[in-house]
Amino acid sequence: MSRTIRLNIGAGETTIPGFLSVDIQNGTDASKPLQYHDGSVTEIYCSHTLEHIHHSKTQHVLWDFARVLQPGGRLRLAIPDFDRLLAEFNAGILPESDFNAWLH
Repeated sequence: MSRTIRLNIGAGETTIPGFLSVDIQNGTDASKPLQYHDGSVTEIYCSHTLEHIHHSKTQHVLWDFARVLQPGGRLRLAIPDFDRLLAEFNAGILPESDFNAWLH
């Protein structure tokens, strides 16, 4: 029987029952290869983390997520809606400093 490994990437101080917290604050940099064997992870939850990884590394990070996921594993991503941010910035709703915080 295989072990269930569920990762909360970019967890910060948020805990999700049944998930291991993976975050730079606890020594794991999500922009570097995950220290899990190929096909060993059941599920990855990554909410509002990818946008904090430099765009030059995003594809490699996603490939690494796919590498560690079991066949049929689940990847749940949440990322900001850039079109909405841009529209709010152009309408004067989103301050320039907040808009710039989303850019690398």
